[in-house]
Amino acid sequence: MATSIPTPPDAVPSPQPRQDTLVTVSEQVAALDEILRRARTSKIEIIVHETRWIESSCPHLMALLRSFGDRMTIYVTGPEARGASDPLVLVDGRHFLHRFHVDQPRALLAIESPHLAGPLVNRFEEIWATGEAGLSGTVLGI
Repeated sequence: MATSIPTPPDAVPSPQPRQDTLVTVSEQVAALDEILRRARTSKIEIIVHETRWIESSCPHLMALLRSFGDRMTIYVTGPEARGASDPLVLVDGRHFLHRFHVDQPRALLAIESPHLAGPLVNRFEEIWATGEAGLSGTVLGI
């Protein structure tokens, strides 16, 4: 008889630090699949220059916003941050995907790299501070 004892979550070793330069959008999609973690306590904060594209082309994201509006926020950048042109996905203070310019597919994936993530976390917080309410998961009305 064989038994298996699951490894406690806190006993799972952390991934080794690494930085990968990505040159295609498909590499970025694979990288996002790698770094985005699922947890009931996860929170998603999105800030964009405008919401029209999300409203018209992202029905799945809009459905998630309606279902999990308590854990999702979509903001619009304020005038001070409208010049930002480098998409960024921060998972936490150690993991991120940073696309260097919206018009180019080159990006950096960083795993277990708090020294690289720190300045980007600060930058995101500065951009977030300029934000205004964007989209909501609820419809207000009579």
